[in-house]
Amino acid sequence: MTIAVVDTNGAVLGIFRQQDAPVFGLDVAVQKARTSNFFARSDAGAKLTAAGFGSYVTRASADGISLNGSIAFSDRAIGFMHRPLFPDGINNTLAGPFSTQLADWSPFNVGLQLDLVRTALTSPPMVCDSAPYKRRALLPPCPCTAVPELKNGAQIFAGGLPIYRGSTLVGAVGVSGDGIDQDDIIAAAGANAFAPPEAIRSDRFFVRNVRLPFMKFPARPFLDQ
Repeated sequence: MTIAVVDTNGAVLGIFRQQDAPVFGLDVAVQKARTSNFFARSDAGAKLTAAGFGSYVTRASADGISLNGSIAFSDRAIGFMHRPLFPDGINNTLAGPFSTQLADWSPFNVGLQLDLVRTALTSPPMVCDSAPYKRRALLPPCPCTAVPELKNGAQIFAGGLPIYRGSTLVGAVGVSGDGIDQDDIIAAAGANAFAPPEAIRSDRFFVRNVRLPFMKFPARPFLDQ
């Protein structure tokens, strides 16, 4: 597993990587922490609007979800609202507020997560001038979004939680490396002493009469194999 902790500005305070943890976890754990932190900020909606993503803020508001710090979103909750059919498993429903409608959905058109990094992905690549790499094309460096708190993009897989000191947001923890339920339980253990007030947890809120999730643990997490 890789475990990352960020402050309220998305700056990395620490990363711990276990031996043999997947390399991708370094990026994903930070994405998870930054995503949970960002959407719990009081200015999340304002920052998304300023960056050109106000349509998603409007859609969330139409579903009764305010991005003003009044809800402590887990990464699982953000991912839940990023489905092309909301909720999962129910046909002929509209997309979640952060997703593209199913008729237009593809791996290259998923909604907010991709839109945040679209400009970076489609910008002309930079070329390193130092020999012997003169023809080596590089992707634009981090930050890859117009939102400073989401420098390496957003993540919609579970395993990230905002952390609080009392009722004050102080950052977030993100975990990557196993199944998302395992990531969730480890993130919960790390955030146990810094959990958000129960009244503002995402599972206290509903979208279209469907309760948002907060966390989900493996059925028997401590059963010896």
